[in-house]
Amino acid sequence: MSAGSRAWSAPNSFANDVRGSRIMATKNSVASYLDRPKTLPAFVHVDKVALRFRCWIKDDLALLTGPDRVIVHKCILTYNLIDDSFSMMEPRQENSGLNQGQILRRQRVPKPDGSGVYTWRDLFIGADIMVRGQVVHIVDADEYTRKWYMEQATELGEPLQAPTDPNEIREMRERRKRKDYEMAKQRRIQADMMQVEEVKHRFLTYDRKVLRFYAVWDDRANIFGARHYITVRFYLFDYSIDCQEFEGSRTGKKSRFLVRQRVPKRYKSLDDMKDDTNCISMDDLYIGARINIFGKDIFIYDCDDFTRRYYHSQFGEPMHPIEITEPSVPIPRLPTPPSNGLGAEEDSIQNCKMLRPRPAYRDMAKYKKYAGK
Repeated sequence: MSAGSRAWSAPNSFANDVRGSRIMATKNSVASYLDRPKTLPAFVHVDKVALRFRCWIKDDLALLTGPDRVIVHKCILTYNLIDDSFSMMEPRQENSGLNQGQILRRQRVPKPDGSGVYTWRDLFIGADIMVRGQVVHIVDADEYTRKWYMEQATELGEPLQAPTDPNEIREMRERRKRKDYEMAKQRRIQADMMQVEEVKHRFLTYDRKVLRFYAVWDDRANIFGARHYITVRFYLFDYSIDCQEFEGSRTGKKSRFLVRQRVPKRYKSLDDMKDDTNCISMDDLYIGARINIFGKDIFIYDCDDFTRRYYHSQFGEPMHPIEITEPSVPIPRLPTPPSNGLGAEEDSIQNCKMLRPRPAYRDMAKYKKYAGK
């Protein structure tokens, strides 16, 4: 037997069933599942309504000693109005070493005296409830929970402060150290960037601009000492100095006296090379100044035209050269003694020239040419 056309009619309602049956439909006998009651049941109002509280649990570990023995768990307690059930979880912390997360699954919590289960009337700020042998201290609630309690004409009270956990104190110290390290790192990066920008600016502004000074180092106080004529070149780009020595005068044969580097004003050890504030600068170089380059007292007596113009534009004072030439003193020479009569006069002169005299050189071609004349 076939099921008939009524089995496949959609949408279906009680009114259609009545019309299709033998019973005549009346006004009072027609009903529909779409008709809503005038008042909704209580479970519809409280369905999916959860009250959230902040709480803490104290855990005493007897096997440990020191500050890590007491652990304070800061948790979130959730109360569901539909069935008076509780759930509790502890937010996870990085590198805490604790098994954090879900502490209590959703369930009803009975009171320790056996008078029933905990309800929303037992929950307020400052309340202590017993959950599975642990005393839960409620210290605060979220904004939605406070508004819901205000609708019920109940005041929760001011929030309380939970005790500080030793692990949290340690974490705060580590976080502060990391923050200080990051701030110091950022400051170093900014300082390096500013230094790079300054170096870039100095390179674009002062590249190939060199101050040239002519100086002299008098070393005649020492044995075999002499006057050393030196050219001091100061590079405006990085404040480095190099020196060249000229033999006899500043136009003589040149050689390297000092490689390009930062020169400290007072050199005692290699640690003085690390201090940039103790290096020779442009203020220490001028005509008439004495600078100490690694123990050598060098006197500046002149400079080139570019240096003279640059100092005049920077300081507004002209620089004039200083005369350092000394009058030449002829080397005294002993007179040649007269001949003693032994041999020719040339032989006597050979005796004055060396301790072991040699025979005088005689040009035989000239001797043959002028012999007998």
